[in-house]
Amino acid sequence: MTRDRADLAARMSRPEPSSRPINAEDLLADLAAARRNLDSARTRLRLLIAYGREFIEPRPYTLADLAQAAGMSISGVRTAYTAEDVNTVCALTRTRPRATSRFNHPGTSSPIRGGGRDE
Repeated sequence: MTRDRADLAARMSRPEPSSRPINAEDLLADLAAARRNLDSARTRLRLLIAYGREFIEPRPYTLADLAQAAGMSISGVRTAYTAEDVNTVCALTRTRPRATSRFNHPGTSSPIRGGGRDE
């Protein structure tokens, strides 16, 4: 980390802003990095939620438990992941969704949308 970035990190972690201006190039680079980190975190949340709902046996985690852990609403958890996310979890874990999973049928590609899954 360069000295400018170390200074920026120190300034950004303080509750009060510094009087020294932030270099525009460093700011844009840091914003882009933060966006990449945010995108990565969102992807990880979707995959973890999909795993908790579709792969855990004999019962999935409840929507309420996952929502609390993820800092989301129950409806947000219910619609957070898609069949593509479930397929990614399958590939990463080399497992299949539990037998009662909505995604345990070939050709399913639509995202989960409500329908009696509130536990």
